[in-house]
Amino acid sequence: MAASEYEKKLSFEEEAELFQSVWDILDIDEERESIKQDDELGNLGQDVLEGAAAGPRCEESIPDDFNGIHLSFDSLTMEGVKDAIDDLGDGKAIHPVDAKILAHKALNILKNRSTVEDIDLSESQTRLVVVGDIHGQLKDLIHIIRTNGDPSSNLHYLFNGDFVDRGPRSVEVVLSLYLLLVVQPNSIHLNRGNHEHWRINSKYGFERESLEKYDMEWYKIVQETFRFLPLAHVINYQVLVLHGGLWKEDIDLDRIRKIDRSIDLPRRKDISTDDESLMNQILWSDPRDIEEKYAPSKRGSGIYFGEKLTREFFEKSKLKLLVRSHEVVNKGCSKRHDNLVVTLFSASHYTGSKTNRGAYLVFSGWANEDIDEEGDHAKDVSFSTFTYVSEGTAMAHPLLEYARESVRAKQIGGAEDAVNIEMQRIEALQLLRSRIFEKRHGLMDWYSRADTDKDSTVPVATWARGLRMVIGLHDLPWEKLVGYLACVEKDGQVRYGAFLNRYRLNVPQSFVDAWTAKITTKISKVVLSSADSLEKAFVKMDTNKDGKISYQELVEALMPFDIGLTDRQTYDVMASIDKDGSGYIDQDEFFDAFRLSFETSKAEAPEEFTCELGVQRIQDLVREKKVRLVELFGGDKKARMNRKGIAGAIKGLDTSGSFTREQRYELTDHILHGKKSISWASFKKYFNPKYTSPEWQAELIQAVVAVLFSSRVHLRRLFAILDTDGSGALDVKEFRKGMSMLNECLSNPLSTLQLTRLHHAFDKDGDGVIRYDEFFDTLRIVDSENPDM
Repeated sequence: MAASEYEKKLSFEEEAELFQSVWDILDIDEERESIKQDDELGNLGQDVLEGAAAGPRCEESIPDDFNGIHLSFDSLTMEGVKDAIDDLGDGKAIHPVDAKILAHKALNILKNRSTVEDIDLSESQTRLVVVGDIHGQLKDLIHIIRTNGDPSSNLHYLFNGDFVDRGPRSVEVVLSLYLLLVVQPNSIHLNRGNHEHWRINSKYGFERESLEKYDMEWYKIVQETFRFLPLAHVINYQVLVLHGGLWKEDIDLDRIRKIDRSIDLPRRKDISTDDESLMNQILWSDPRDIEEKYAPSKRGSGIYFGEKLTREFFEKSKLKLLVRSHEVVNKGCSKRHDNLVVTLFSASHYTGSKTNRGAYLVFSGWANEDIDEEGDHAKDVSFSTFTYVSEGTAMAHPLLEYARESVRAKQIGGAEDAVNIEMQRIEALQLLRSRIFEKRHGLMDWYSRADTDKDSTVPVATWARGLRMVIGLHDLPWEKLVGYLACVEKDGQVRYGAFLNRYRLNVPQSFVDAWTAKITTKISKVVLSSADSLEKAFVKMDTNKDGKISYQELVEALMPFDIGLTDRQTYDVMASIDKDGSGYIDQDEFFDAFRLSFETSKAEAPEEFTCELGVQRIQDLVREKKVRLVELFGGDKKARMNRKGIAGAIKGLDTSGSFTREQRYELTDHILHGKKSISWASFKKYFNPKYTSPEWQAELIQAVVAVLFSSRVHLRRLFAILDTDGSGALDVKEFRKGMSMLNECLSNPLSTLQLTRLHHAFDKDGDGVIRYDEFFDTLRIVDSENPDM
């Protein structure tokens, strides 16, 4: 197939349809990967979360000058609640003291609810508004309440789970729902979703947002409320409303009513009881048009249930309709299984990049005796569907301006919708890049084995098959995506080395400069350990004598030696030596990588003392002894250090006597440069370790940081919890604790040397504090051919 057939020639509408399907597949698969990693990492950091005093603490009383929202619980009215919710929408805050009282009041109400609640709409004037996933989008919640009216005895609301995560205002959504619940407990009904759980919240944003806006105490109370949320509601004995879907076990609704919903639902692999299994399926399952009654879910949790299972359940339960949420629906509402199952999603423009509408259902009261139970299911239940896009729903997105510029360049009409579609395309491509980057080792290995001609290329069909085999996203139309992800040559081939090297971690130069050359030297010594020339070393590693070294040959040569790298990291470093992405290392590439180290290793004679060498030795000592520069300077960055202080600092470092007294003072005068004292900035210039690295050492850094990239969500959670003063920074001890906790759970752990280097690399100014937002900015994948996107 010619390369031109793979160029991006889709219309804007076709492109929008393509990337909507891609985004939907990736969204479900991201959940599956998250569940899989959760199984692997376990309750990472849960011991910290269990500590009652963990995390920063808010004020214990409301100060007189507090200008936020004041709640008078003894005289709270619906009008007061409406004003409070409007104020939350305008950016005002409820004081932590009141927020905790509110959460406790909600908890007391929810503890008295049942696992399955019944709602009676027999009064003809009574209406029930059913709301799907809100996901932290406060504007959608406010829009629905304003449109339909205040909850009352004649107007009930049922919120069907997933109140939090992903959106920017999850805290305010919870506060708003609990305000409504407290003031109108008989008219507000809440179901639990799969996102009402601490383990999910730690990955998708609610935990972090809670700790930024309140504290661990408030967050833990809210988590307790989640445990007592009902799992389902039955409307007039006819309509079942739950978050996810049905279960494969042959049991009726009475058994569901007996589930102990307060249990802490374990990780998927640890589910062992019937209650846990049923609860998992209720929260995670999805309807699908399949022949079987049920099938495994691609989410990795729950099941896919087919129409056969739906009809069997309805026949036994005498129910007429199932309303569930849990999935993004482009029009806000969709039907399956001959209209027996309704999916409802209420977060319009979901995450700020989706183009979907939101929706809600309105059920009107009807008398049970008027329903013909023998009639057609869908006709017996009356409800209205309303769709919308709430004003101001679109959120600030880091790539919003890029999307707008792209739309202008393409000269597309319907600007706002076009921008949202473009945002969806960008976000889908970002997710694809991350998957490719995380699986690059397996992809390189797969492609190199599939490359039977050994010309470093594969056909597009083979390129796509490799992605399906290694990444596992079999439903993705990879052939249609090749023009967005790789360069197809004129003969229809993809140069796979260049394709995989295209996607990189956004590692800042300051991080690269902070790395020592020790590991570089170790690798070089291994390469040259059994040969007295680069030529002989190359020949020895070229075990099949074809004049080039394969990745497998070079990795196997290094495996027996302890060089401080895991096998996969070594594979990354070796791949970087292959500059042309051919899949092999030729003699020129080999020589370029190791010539400097080889020439340096031959210079064995001791060098004469110079001040330049002395400064290098000082920096080596600072690095080796893990000295905190600010303490070496005396602790006060605003002070200055005189000749005696500098000489004393050098002597304190040089415990082995590398310098004579004369050399120490010669070095001191060199640092002073004719002045009587130096500032903190000048001190750092001479004492802070500096490194120069060959190009492939930067690749080593990519390999090490990639380990952190794969666990970035868990790291952010750990760091937020360990940040006891809420400063957004950790001291080195706290940083080391978080890293060590993570490292114990990794299947591909960092070495001790790597952990030590990381501790010091991120303490950029030597003050002993690591600002973890800057740290996490490093864990971002960029397209080296399109870095702005």
